[in-house]
Amino acid sequence: MQFSGTKQFQQSVDFVWPRISDAEFLVDSLKNVDAITLRHPDHAEWKSRPGLAFVSGTLETRLQILERVKPTMLRVLLTSKGIGSSSSVEVALNLVPYEGGTRIDWQAEIKSLSGLLKMVPKGLIQSAAQKSIEDVWNGVADKLAVG
Repeated sequence: MQFSGTKQFQQSVDFVWPRISDAEFLVDSLKNVDAITLRHPDHAEWKSRPGLAFVSGTLETRLQILERVKPTMLRVLLTSKGIGSSSSVEVALNLVPYEGGTRIDWQAEIKSLSGLLKMVPKGLIQSAAQKSIEDVWNGVADKLAVG
């Protein structure tokens, strides 16, 4: 399953790049985190309760920066484990100067789903993923706005 889109920010690429390519900044942008268990510029780990009816308990998630090409490209791997399920998602971000700000063209691909997640209908996974993606971008936009 793949997802893609474009996000625009008023701030320049020189402002956005060092933040968006920092795992600490990204994890600090998330709204519904119970506990951040590891913070590092290259990776972060946290626990959260998913807002998904078909996933219960706590999710342990790891964000790992796979590749940086300053200031234009970033690849990230997200892995999550919960009770009876796990997932792996790879995200690619391309930053482009745009009208005095920054445009980010992004693609996310679900690389693997296991356990209970394999039994969830594709439509439910897609709608939950879209909601999660929107929440992450909103958190990033809020964090960029405050510097």
